[in-house]
Amino acid sequence: MKNAVIFEASNRGEAIAAATAQKPDIVLIDPDFCGDRDCRCLSEMIAASPNSRLIALTGIRDSVFHEEIFSHGCRGLVLKSQPSEMLLKAIVKVYMGEAWINRIMTVRLLEKLSSPGQMKTSGFSMLTPRELEIVRMISRGMSNGKIAESLFISEKTVRNHVGKIFAKLGLSDRIQLALLAVEQGLNREAPSQPAP
Repeated sequence: MKNAVIFEASNRGEAIAAATAQKPDIVLIDPDFCGDRDCRCLSEMIAASPNSRLIALTGIRDSVFHEEIFSHGCRGLVLKSQPSEMLLKAIVKVYMGEAWINRIMTVRLLEKLSSPGQMKTSGFSMLTPRELEIVRMISRGMSNGKIAESLFISEKTVRNHVGKIFAKLGLSDRIQLALLAVEQGLNREAPSQPAP
């Protein structure tokens, strides 16, 4: 199927109305136009089209704001100062189910994870096999819905597992968890167990 831009919007209302009607695979959104760094429009967009994957295109170089963008459901973030090739790569990766994080945010989160009081990598040993499986899926950018579908469990059960994982590891969001898991190689498929 040929890729195409199916709508453009000049304000928040138009964007949400178009997403509701068109249900696009990818939504490229500038959170700056939401006004006063208000990222709630991102959550509204996801509510209007739950299967759409959002990529934020922003001119704001503030890592705290970037974390806020991801906490409202974006799957990717590209700075306006970056070359267009970077945006194209982000669109492809997010469409394939992965996350796209800019280098500034990656460095900041890794620094946060390595600072005193943050989880040590040995913390993964506290997780059950099912929890480790879910961590692997999160590190590959899978949503709770996709994880539930893959494991044949309910989305509520996935949310419960994720809450327990956060509590055990002392983390507060999926981005931190995904970065740490990638750092430890948990984003790769688990090795197959030999047959008895």
